[in-house]
Amino acid sequence: MNETTARKKADAATAAPATFRARAVRALTDAQLQRALANVPRGFIAKRAKALARLPEFEDLRQYAAALKRRAIADLDVLLERFIRQAEAAGCHVHRVADAAEACARIQALLAERGVRWVAKGKSMISEEIGLNAALQQAGMTVTETDLGEYIIQLRKEAPSHIVAPAIHLTRADIEPAFRKAHEQLPPERTLSSQEDFVSEARKVLREVFCTADAGITGANILIAETGTVVLVTNEGNGDLCATLPRLHIVLASIEKVVPTREDATALLRLLARSATGQEITTYTSFFTGPKRDADADGPEEMHIVLLDNGRKDVRQGPFADILACIRCGACLNHCPVFQVTGGHAYGDVYPGPMGEVLQPALHGLEKMHDLADACTMCGRCAEVCPVRIPLPDLIRRWRMRAFKAGHGSAMQRLGLKLWARLAQRPRLYRRLSRLGNGMLRFLAGKTHFITRPLPGLGGWFSVRDLPAPDAPPFLAQPHEDVWPDQRGKAPGKEAHTSLTEAPCTKEGGKKARAGKAAYETLEARLRNHPRGPQPERARPDAPERLALRFSEEAEAAGAIVETVPSFNTLPDAVALALKRHGEEGPLHVLSSRFTELAWDEAGIDLDPSLPPCAESAKGAGLILPEAAIAETGSLLTLSGKTAPPTLMLLPRVLLAAVPVSAIRPGLDDSWDLLRTRLGPKDMPRSVHWITGPSRTADIEQTLVLGAHGPAILHIFLIKEA
Repeated sequence: MNETTARKKADAATAAPATFRARAVRALTDAQLQRALANVPRGFIAKRAKALARLPEFEDLRQYAAALKRRAIADLDVLLERFIRQAEAAGCHVHRVADAAEACARIQALLAERGVRWVAKGKSMISEEIGLNAALQQAGMTVTETDLGEYIIQLRKEAPSHIVAPAIHLTRADIEPAFRKAHEQLPPERTLSSQEDFVSEARKVLREVFCTADAGITGANILIAETGTVVLVTNEGNGDLCATLPRLHIVLASIEKVVPTREDATALLRLLARSATGQEITTYTSFFTGPKRDADADGPEEMHIVLLDNGRKDVRQGPFADILACIRCGACLNHCPVFQVTGGHAYGDVYPGPMGEVLQPALHGLEKMHDLADACTMCGRCAEVCPVRIPLPDLIRRWRMRAFKAGHGSAMQRLGLKLWARLAQRPRLYRRLSRLGNGMLRFLAGKTHFITRPLPGLGGWFSVRDLPAPDAPPFLAQPHEDVWPDQRGKAPGKEAHTSLTEAPCTKEGGKKARAGKAAYETLEARLRNHPRGPQPERARPDAPERLALRFSEEAEAAGAIVETVPSFNTLPDAVALALKRHGEEGPLHVLSSRFTELAWDEAGIDLDPSLPPCAESAKGAGLILPEAAIAETGSLLTLSGKTAPPTLMLLPRVLLAAVPVSAIRPGLDDSWDLLRTRLGPKDMPRSVHWITGPSRTADIEQTLVLGAHGPAILHIFLIKEA
């Protein structure tokens, strides 16, 4: 047997099985995987519950966001037209592509025309969907994932197993061999035992990628039609570095991400991080509008936005349109009992969990993905936690019905369903058999109340769990009025919003034209009035001293250090003490003219009025003057330009910020009031950022480590004077 044949046989032995059932069985017997997946409840579920407990308005926000997303999908054509017009007016080049092949070809051509060889890439599930990395590598380009989780699985030549935490299926023992093999330039005797070791090593290696890349490619969490803005959220800061340092920034986004206004984006952002990672808001929430401008100290020379359809317009016209409302938080994955024991790779493609069970067949066809409909217990947890109220169990049930009608599934499964259907059509017989079955199961369970011995035909089920005894009397034997006493005549669980799957599609001709005109008028009304969604209590106006206290509490909860100083004149002494405390002896990089008049020499501080060097080994801290601070989340509001350019905020290990108490605003939406007052109703700087705490990652075993790519320390000085 030659080497090629041997390699093919080895690859076949380790290749993923063809069906979900077979992949799930393999996952259940993988002890290392089960240890890694045990971190899901400890990390995601517990943190989400804690975040929601601090936000009594969460359900009101859910209802508002659900209606918002469905209206945006219904008005998609109008919103896309407005987004493209505004983005191009800001200097972007917008490309609409139909499918994966066209998207890869367009991006490859953009890079080749500009002689790009090195690409720094931010986390993007859309790029995974179209196989972008492989296409660019085949064209001779080097593509490096910069999100820590994505970087880890790239080194291991794997696909992501979670849409938020790509490497959640791995432990430190899994990751160490990949790091040692890929980083041969580092000392072989170095220690790689703690999560901090891995994060520190990745930071050093990937900083070189950011410094040398010719182009940066990112995804987009939201697109804003009002201003042509791309919204990007990260905790590590890698997305901002990809969008700022290279001379070319390419955004790859699917068309359903568009919403009308900045306030609409804020409503979704209030839900996204809380549902995804249990944070009040991500560390870096960035709004990019066009390439570098004359007044900017940094930024890309070119910005291209590639808008991908890839079957979404067809989905929008069908019964599964609700899935396009998904904001990719991953909450349905985290709470799904099937995902918790199988992991994402068992689903066989990019999107796992309940949202993947609906989206994958919609995009790729039932023939390829019909078995995913069986990866569901119908427990309903996914619908309970979805921040935009997608009726996932109902949609999965629709796929099951279609799969059955198309003849998919095993002969035994189909026979069982046919027998059940026959019984369900005969209520009296069904009730009698239910009572009989209930009694037999209770008898088999005995005093333990659990059936532990396999029943005929259910050996696979009993191999991994016991069966609890049913209640008495059985459900069907209970009187109807005792089941839902407060819901008589109503369908249980009916959502407050109108589902797109229940709305009739608009016909061609006059009705379609009238619908388009109405959508345009609705959009213009929102742009004039920019209505806000439900405002959290913490986002409402308060006395200045109360706002300062609230901001401090939220900023410290996010990991920042907050210190109050009497005036700007006393700032140098406070900064000197802070730098000593943080072990930083290098120069202080300052670009704001507001700071240059202060007595830094007397405090023994060497000012450097330039951007910090890109190298990880460079010394020095950064000092910025934010436009405002947000009490609701403890965030700093910064704008691109000369006072707080993204490079200054991201490259140093220690970031200092001076914020006058008078500049604290109650809520996130106040950012847009401030910008409209200063710049006009439609204008945006090249970039706007909400910075909340230091850079962080929890991609390794759900353990929080500060200083992933951006600053490990954020020290905020509240200035009492106006």
